[in-house]
Amino acid sequence: QEIHHSSLKAADLCQQMLAYAGRGEPDFRPLDLNEMTLNLSFLLRSLVPHKIQYHQDLAQIAPIIQGDSSQIQQVVVNLLTNAVEAIGEQDGNITLETGQMEATEEHLRSQYTCCPLAPGHYAFLRVEDDGAGIAPEQLGQVFDPFFTTKFSSRGMGLAAVLGIVRMHQGSVLVNSEPGKGTTMTVLIPLSEAAVATKTESVPRGEVLEKWQASGQLLLADDEPGVRRVAARMLDKLGFEVILAEDGLQAVEIFHAQRDSISIVILDLTMPQLGGQDACARIRQLDSKVPIILSSGYIETEMHLRNQCPGPSAFIAKPYTLKRLRHVLSQVAPSRTLP
Repeated sequence: QEIHHSSLKAADLCQQMLAYAGRGEPDFRPLDLNEMTLNLSFLLRSLVPHKIQYHQDLAQIAPIIQGDSSQIQQVVVNLLTNAVEAIGEQDGNITLETGQMEATEEHLRSQYTCCPLAPGHYAFLRVEDDGAGIAPEQLGQVFDPFFTTKFSSRGMGLAAVLGIVRMHQGSVLVNSEPGKGTTMTVLIPLSEAAVATKTESVPRGEVLEKWQASGQLLLADDEPGVRRVAARMLDKLGFEVILAEDGLQAVEIFHAQRDSISIVILDLTMPQLGGQDACARIRQLDSKVPIILSSGYIETEMHLRNQCPGPSAFIAKPYTLKRLRHVLSQVAPSRTLP
């Protein structure tokens, strides 16, 4: 429940609307969909109730695209959440599949497509459920903002998926039958250049996998679930973690223990005192301590750095252990490496 609640904040209504509108500053890089899915596995499984069987079927040949990792992760989370809601309180099955496919004109015509797509070779992410299915007359509305057939849903999840996929020059194919379930297939162009780039960067990845830290890290987040999950990740990386429930408590803790705290992670939106203001106050106490701002909202990294000057960084939620390790290694390698 705590992990589920934490992940939902990352899919906040504001973020979904910005994604649908195509706003934000995407960071397009070579992205291995298999690797991304594996890194997300713990989070994805936590989104699925125990009565639903969750399966992952990853391609033998890794599908690599030129994409924004945080945005594609959001696509997967939204599609999986939509599948869980479609099954509802019943027992069911959900399968997440990755792969490559040749999309022919005939294939594209045979399924509902959210936006036009030229025939060609694509990477795909596919989420299949055996839930309630979608009525034929509603297929044209499922990607509309605020359209939903679910009482508890805001209706922005699939709209955000559409916005992100369009930004990646892709499309979503929908195959559904009422009472039998739905299959949603995200198609994004394969990147041949990305394959070469990724191969060249393997040594850096191997080094990063072995990166370990030491020292005390102060983590402030108002959600207990986020604190617990993040603390476990940070503990694996070698940190001694100090937890704060809001920005005000974080400032008080840092004031008392600033000589021993080497890095600070602040959630951007917290009661009492938000991340920006807490960052400013901590800067007054120590102008050089690395501060990482974290949020489920889509924000540009430079905008956040301007609000919190100094050797700081931004990490979007939900984040994986690999992403957390990468950001931490960039922010303060000389202060935390043994």
